[in-house]
Amino acid sequence: MVYPDTFKGFQIEDPKHWTDFKLNELKPKPFGDYDVDIKIQACGVCASDLHTVSGGWGKQHFPLCVGHGMFPFSMCVAIFGIEGKERG
Repeated sequence: MVYPDTFKGFQIEDPKHWTDFKLNELKPKPFGDYDVDIKIQACGVCASDLHTVSGGWGKQHFPLCVGHGMFPFSMCVAIFGIEGKERG
């Protein structure tokens, strides 16, 4: 499977402007033997993400990418070699 050299994602660049998400270009880590490749169709931001970006849970390293309420589609499972299938 071919992977892009870069991809785009929304990040917070400064805790003082934590409501101002910027679309940035990111570099993926190398795909490992135990990694799962997923295509994210949508992602939500919840209260725990807001506490993270606003510094409510301590100092963060910026830029910061948050959001964990994902709706993924499995593309490749390295250890099993399973082709992408929707979760049902």
